[in-house]
Amino acid sequence: MHWNRKGILFCLFVVFLLTGCTAKKEKTIEELRLEEGEARCMEIAATYADLYEKAEKIQDKEDTTQQTLPQKELDRIENRLMEQDFAVTDSDAVYPTYLAHGERLLLWGKKTKAGQPAEAEMIFLRETGGFYRYAFFPVNGEVFCTLLSVEWNENNTPKVTESSYRPVLDWYITEKENLYIQIYEGDSHFEKYIFMPLQPANKELYDWNRTYILPIGYVGNNLFLCDWKEGDFGNLRFNDIFELLYYMQKKTYFRPTVNGEVTSTYIPAPLFEEVVLPYFSISLAEFRERSLYDGEKDAYPWQELFSENIVFFPWTEPVVTDVQKNSDGTITLTVDARCIQYGTDRLFTHKVTIRPLTEGRFQYVENVVTYVGKDGLPPDVPRLVSVQSQNADEETDVNL
Repeated sequence: MHWNRKGILFCLFVVFLLTGCTAKKEKTIEELRLEEGEARCMEIAATYADLYEKAEKIQDKEDTTQQTLPQKELDRIENRLMEQDFAVTDSDAVYPTYLAHGERLLLWGKKTKAGQPAEAEMIFLRETGGFYRYAFFPVNGEVFCTLLSVEWNENNTPKVTESSYRPVLDWYITEKENLYIQIYEGDSHFEKYIFMPLQPANKELYDWNRTYILPIGYVGNNLFLCDWKEGDFGNLRFNDIFELLYYMQKKTYFRPTVNGEVTSTYIPAPLFEEVVLPYFSISLAEFRERSLYDGEKDAYPWQELFSENIVFFPWTEPVVTDVQKNSDGTITLTVDARCIQYGTDRLFTHKVTIRPLTEGRFQYVENVVTYVGKDGLPPDVPRLVSVQSQNADEETDVNL
C-alpha cells in the first residue's frame, strides 16, 4: 500500500487525538494532599455545622465582618469533635489549651522517629468557630505538612480560606509531652515553632502560677530574673513592678495621664508605697533608697514600657512544676520558663518563695535562679536608665 505524506500526517493526528483524550495528567503529591485535606475539612465542619449555626455570636466592635463565639459555645463544638474521635484542641477560659487525643501525636512521633511511616492530624478550633487543620505525613523519607484554614461565611457555609503544603523544618516532642513543630522560618514577629501540649495542665499547679507568677512574668522587670532575698534584695528594681502589682492589688490597669498623654512620670509616694510595700518585708528607709525616692516631690520615678525602653526577647512564660511547703509557713514554687521561639520547655528555672498572709494577701520572700540553658536569661535592663537625664525643672501634672 502506498502512503502519501498527507495520509501519514492524518493518521498521526488521529493517534494524537485518541491518546490525548484518554491520557490523564497525573496529579502531584501536593495536589492530592491538598484535595484530601479540603475534603477532610468539609467532613470536620459538617460534624458541628448545626452547633455553629445555633451558636451565640459576638460581633466585633471594630470589625463588623468579624464574629467570635463565647467559650461556652466553643466548649460545645470541641466536645462534639472529641466525641467523634477528632484530635482537637480543648480550650478553657482559665486553663491552658491542649490537644485532646494527644496520644495519637505521641504515637506518630515515636513511629516517625523510628523511621516508620506514620501520619497524624490536629485540629485547632478558633474563636470564630472556624479551625486550622494540620496534617503530618512522610514524603520520600521526610516529614511534610498541609495546613488548611476554614471559616464560615454569612450563610453558615464552611469554606477553605487558606491552604499550604510544605516540608516540616524541625519537630520534636519533649519529656513533658509538648509538641514543637517548625514549618516556617521564625523571626522577631512570628514564633519559630508551633507549640501544642499533648496533655492537660495540672490545674493545681496552674492556680499557683496564675496567682503569684504569671501576673509579673519576665517582661520589663527583674523580680524573677535575679537572685534576691529578704535582707539582701540584690539588684531587684521595685520601680519596674509598680504597675504589675497595682493590677494584682486593684484588678484594674494603672493609667496615669500627663498633659493628656500616657508617659513616664513620678508616682506620688503614698500611692507607690501603698501598692508595692505590702508585697515585701523591707524597711521604709531601705525601700525609699532602693526605689530612688525624691523627697522634694514626695514621689518615686516610674516609666511605662515603651518601644524605646524595652529590649526585645522572645516571649517567655512561666510554668510552675512543683510546690514545697516550708516549716516556717512560707511556700516555695519551682518555675520553668518556657520559650516557644527557642523551642524549649526550660529556658531557665527559678525558685520563688512566698509568705501567705491573711485575707488572701502575701509577700514575696526570695527568688533564686537555679538553672540557665544555652539561650540564656531574658535581658535584665532597667527602664529608668538615667533618672537624671530627665528635665529636673519640668513640672508634670499627673492625673490619677
